[in-house]
Amino acid sequence: MFAESPQVVGKYLEAGVKDAGAMIVNVMVKEAPQGETKMLHSAHNIALEYKPIQVTIYPKMEYAKYVEFGTGIYGPNKSPIVPVRAKALAFKVGGRWVFTKSSKGQKPNPFVERTVKESSGNVNLIFNSMMTKIINNI
Repeated sequence: MFAESPQVVGKYLEAGVKDAGAMIVNVMVKEAPQGETKMLHSAHNIALEYKPIQVTIYPKMEYAKYVEFGTGIYGPNKSPIVPVRAKALAFKVGGRWVFTKSSKGQKPNPFVERTVKESSGNVNLIFNSMMTKIINNI
């Protein structure tokens, strides 16, 4: 019976880690801002990489870090956004072009942080259940 322990433990660990990962992805989709493109608000744009007893979950969209941490005066640099190679910034808002010499930036929307907080209780429940199954089957 003890000789079978690695197979029993491995089977339940893998299932528990994959279940926790899938649950976290669902929470991240719910927490991600929808915005105009709805790109972050899609499970297709959230990576879930499984390795034995570990998952790595992150938004695939390059701009996700700017959404999470903010930009301009609200971001890590704490300074307005100004043009570097032109006289003005140009961007679309609601389908209309806006031209300006500077921008305050975007306030942070820490959806990844909210995901961690919201899913930690359920992750603990999944792992408690997994440990109970391991103990009962060794």
